[in-house]
Amino acid sequence: MAHARVEFPTSTGPVLGGVCIVGLAIAAAVSLKGDQSPGTLRFAAGLLVLGVVMHAYLVRPRVRVVEDHLELVNPWTLTRIPLARVGLVLVRSATFVYVGEKRYVGVAVGRTTRDLAIPASMRGSRSSVFPSRGADNEPKQRDKQAETTERQITELAVGASPEGRDWPVTRVFAVPHLVVLGVALVAAVVLFAW
Repeated sequence: MAHARVEFPTSTGPVLGGVCIVGLAIAAAVSLKGDQSPGTLRFAAGLLVLGVVMHAYLVRPRVRVVEDHLELVNPWTLTRIPLARVGLVLVRSATFVYVGEKRYVGVAVGRTTRDLAIPASMRGSRSSVFPSRGADNEPKQRDKQAETTERQITELAVGASPEGRDWPVTRVFAVPHLVVLGVALVAAVVLFAW
């Protein structure tokens, strides 16, 4: 049974990453408009490298289901796991997917260290010292999101086509992103050596 594309919301990153990348582009444009000395070119090359890394770590990561595969899109790799092979899904500091004895990690969806340290009975509270009272004892949005992600992936795995058990887990490098990073690094090194 082919599943429609399901995109799980990320814990942090895309908005902050986009704002940071736009800020870096503005800073580079303003500095290059006023001065094109070697120091300014080095500064702009450094901003370019930083922008590529920010895109890779803040904007790119995703956890999604496409057809009969769970995709863990990490900064420099894409791991495709057949849903029928998914054994256990845990969302802790990151998303951990177990296939037999192997563990695969997706960095897009996770809980903060503070949230992991707070007992589940107190997670609805803003303070770990004073538990919340009454109807305010709802879990925080991140906890709801993590639990929903675990549940939905598990349900999709249970309902997956049994023929997927024979399909391999694949991991490929994000070649276009690595090429852009390589070009940015070479440009920065050349400018710093100049």
